This record gives sequence, structure tokens and C-alpha cells, in this order.
Amino acid sequence: MHFIISGYMLYWLNIGVAAAPRHFSPLYKLMVLLSSLPFHAFFGILVMNYKTVLAESWYSGIGLPWIPDLLQSQQVGGGIAWAAGEIPLFIVMLALAWQWFQSDMREARRGERQADRDDDTELKAYNEMLREMSQTDRRA
Repeated sequence: MHFIISGYMLYWLNIGVAAAPRHFSPLYKLMVLLSSLPFHAFFGILVMNYKTVLAESWYSGIGLPWIPDLLQSQQVGGGIAWAAGEIPLFIVMLALAWQWFQSDMREARRGERQADRDDDTELKAYNEMLREMSQTDRRA
């Protein structure tokens, strides 16, 4: 339950469409997502490469008839944990990149509408500042 709830909260903050308690930039969300990648990989590879069975006495005690080799089952489980952590993260990164693209397009359209409304005052002010800097450099 811990992993399900913490994973849900991570993805809700990263790609959720509902309002989150705080808005984070797409770059920050991407960095958080990328920082979680090594933890999934480390856990899966560690379990996959472990040479002894974890909690062997417990698993032997419950006698699972469909698992003849506990070490092989543990290694397969480590591989599944690794893939099950990395594949969804890749999909979420694609969704985050799409959200970032849409956000940039909305911002560009908003800027274009503002420029249309005020006859591109910001661009004119910027060009005037550059002209003044150029004249100052010529005088010096």
C-alpha cells in the first residue's frame, strides 16, 4: 500500500490534471521524475543480482508449490521490479513532455494576443533600449 500511495502522489503532482496544492514548473517536475529513476533501477538490480534468497525461511515455510526455485523466482522478480519501475517512468516522461509543449504553446499564444492588444509595446521598448545602448557605445 505504501508504494501504491506514494507512487500515486508522485504521479498526481507530476502529471495530474487536477489542481495540485502547488504548481511546479515542467523542468522541476522532470528533475523530480529523473531523480526517482536510479532508485527503481538500484532496487531491481540489487534484488536481481542477490546470490541468496531474501527471507528464505519464510518462503520455504509457506511452501509455494508453483515456485520450485526460490532464487530464480527472486531474480525474475527483481527484473520485473526494475522494468515495472522504468517503463511507467518513461511513459510519464512522455506525458510530461507533452504537457510542457502544450504549456509553451499556450504561453506563446498568450504573448501574441498581448502584443496584438498593445501594438507590441514590449518589443518596441526593447528595440529602443538596444538603440540607446548602441548610441552610448558609439559615443564612447
